[in-house]
Amino acid sequence: MASAVIAGSFLPTTAGNSIAKSVAATPTSPANVFLIVLDEAPLFAIVKKDGTINDKRFPGFAELARHTTWYRNTLTTAQRTTEAVPALLDGNWPTIRNYPVYRDHPNNLFSLFLGKRKIDEYQPVTRLCPPDTCRNVPVDNSRSVPLQVSQF
Repeated sequence: MASAVIAGSFLPTTAGNSIAKSVAATPTSPANVFLIVLDEAPLFAIVKKDGTINDKRFPGFAELARHTTWYRNTLTTAQRTTEAVPALLDGNWPTIRNYPVYRDHPNNLFSLFLGKRKIDEYQPVTRLCPPDTCRNVPVDNSRSVPLQVSQF
């Protein structure tokens, strides 16, 4: 199953909140949303025994967790990426009749933020962002990859 790290100030960090209440809340200023899906990444490799991120091994994730909301126990509804990611983004139970493409999942987080937020995405397996909005081309940052990897 895929784990999701959902970070951003559009999800308030008050005690006892729910995603439904958070989405319904009106933010006082534009907020950033940062969603990372760690497909098949074992959580035990990232966290320490107390459940916090191992800041020695993963300083980038630890820094992100210090300033955002992290739902560490969140799992998707399916084991395959092609079913899990669409369900995560559109809230519908996965079916084998739908492909992981925008045409089959037009009402998802990407379409929700269309025209409201800048969408900067990369989906190596799915194509859920509206095609006229997202090119889905990885940025050529081959020179900075070793630095980025060393920071995580």
